[in-house]
Amino acid sequence: YESALLKCIELQVGSVTQMRQKNKKLAEIPFNSTNKYQVSIHEQENADDPRYLLVMKGAPERILERCSTILIQGKEETLDDNM
Repeated sequence: YESALLKCIELQVGSVTQMRQKNKKLAEIPFNSTNKYQVSIHEQENADDPRYLLVMKGAPERILERCSTILIQGKEETLDDNM
């Protein structure tokens, strides 16, 4: 799964290595079989943006149960059972 995510990032954003260099990792919750997800928090590339980037990957049911919205074609939509 990791290689598919990396390929997707390369196709959408460009170099994964450069992206990692520009978005320094500050904290991480490593994957484990109980949680079934991994989370990392990163600085933003834009120094003027005070927000952090949270990246989460893992079992779809674990990810989706923590989401309330979804981004579809650049528009944020409510994520519900009808989605």
